[in-house]
Amino acid sequence: MRVLRMALAASVIAAGVVVAGCSGSSTSSTRTRGAQPGSASAAGRNKSTAPPGARPPARRASSRSEPVPTISIEVEIPTLLREGYIPKRNTCDGANVSLPLRWSHVPSGTAELVMFVINLRPVQGRFFFDWAVAGLSPAAHGISAGTLPAGAVVGRNSFGKVGYSICPPKGTREEDFVVRVLALSRPLALTRGFDAEAVYRDAEQSAKFVGIGSGTYSRL
Repeated sequence: MRVLRMALAASVIAAGVVVAGCSGSSTSSTRTRGAQPGSASAAGRNKSTAPPGARPPARRASSRSEPVPTISIEVEIPTLLREGYIPKRNTCDGANVSLPLRWSHVPSGTAELVMFVINLRPVQGRFFFDWAVAGLSPAAHGISAGTLPAGAVVGRNSFGKVGYSICPPKGTREEDFVVRVLALSRPLALTRGFDAEAVYRDAEQSAKFVGIGSGTYSRL
């Protein structure tokens, strides 16, 4: 059932549903999801957009068709446990060390790669970003656990923090996550702490090629 759920989510993302909300401006709201290590409460999760894998909200009609990136980049999370489970070490129940990632088949002409880790559980009908990294060289083949390559620029996640955290709310038994690596034809020239939601929306509209990976964290 879990594999089927993840396959469905990936197929919906591939169809371009993830670009929901691009015709309007985003709004911030307070939500309770799960406290990060060292935080007093979970109210710090800020903005996101509609969840990949859920039915998208109605959108205004537009005379311009939105581009859908071609899935050509292969993405892998090498430390996943059996059946695609994320190790506790890579969550706030453990050391919260950022996930290692590998990718290949980056198309020629790519100026920059940008990567997002997105929680598939909706938060008030919007995406929840656990990690966003831009400035990745097209010659790079991945990210090592707990480190970033030279030139990488980290964005602000939906906890309102600059950096990485997979931290489901207390009491949550299982949550699914998607990794998206987008190949851009022009550099973004972003600075540390960029808005993950805004950059994701723009990158999804401009990217021609994308890679998708996935994993599940379970407290069972």
